[in-house]
Amino acid sequence: MVFKKIHGAGLLEIMIALLISAILLAEIFRYSYCLEKTLNFSAAKVESIEKMNVLFAWMVRDIEMAGYVGCVNAHSREKIIDDGHYLSSTWLFANSGALQSQYMSSEQFEIIEKLSETELLVSGNNHLNENDIVFIENCWEVEVAKIKTVHGKNYDMQNILEFYYPLKIQHFEKTYVAKLIQHDYFIQNSAGLYVRDQTGRSDEVLANIASFNISSLQNKLTMTVAESNTADPIILTASVYNAN
Repeated sequence: MVFKKIHGAGLLEIMIALLISAILLAEIFRYSYCLEKTLNFSAAKVESIEKMNVLFAWMVRDIEMAGYVGCVNAHSREKIIDDGHYLSSTWLFANSGALQSQYMSSEQFEIIEKLSETELLVSGNNHLNENDIVFIENCWEVEVAKIKTVHGKNYDMQNILEFYYPLKIQHFEKTYVAKLIQHDYFIQNSAGLYVRDQTGRSDEVLANIASFNISSLQNKLTMTVAESNTADPIILTASVYNAN
């Protein structure tokens, strides 16, 4: 019987193969790490841009709507009844680091009937709630009042709004009710941009802010926001239509 000599891999060859495999694995891990880091940076950048876009959409709306009170803007009104002092002293205030705006919501609901000195029957599923501050508006007068209770009627196709105090507005033909919107943008904790609404609630809308500035020229406001981790600030211009 003849035996053939079989040659296997030597120790040196195995060591070289392991070394090459280790180098390849190291390169793969390094590439994966760099790719993940790039993807995370890109995702963070996209998220930041999306937040900026949403924020600027809010701010542009608040600037353009400031002073809007139905068919006639605030400065053209002869009479605004605000015995509860729910309104701020100015419809639009902007300086280097703050923006304040107030206006009537464009979502309005028609008043069907005055039921009593403190009650109104309103059409539609209007989503108005207790303690909402609202404008009651026609083209001759406007009153600001606070809702005490809301009662559904006719399968919630209508609502009875009861107010804390007797209403002083006189005419209810072609009269509408809509929420008071108040937004106050400000920097807090040195790095966060916050917005406070008419209920006093504050929410952070953008973090890591290096600077937030507003400048005005005639009826235009220019807003500049720079994040701490970006070199180039974002600049946006909005026009003032109702608060001149």
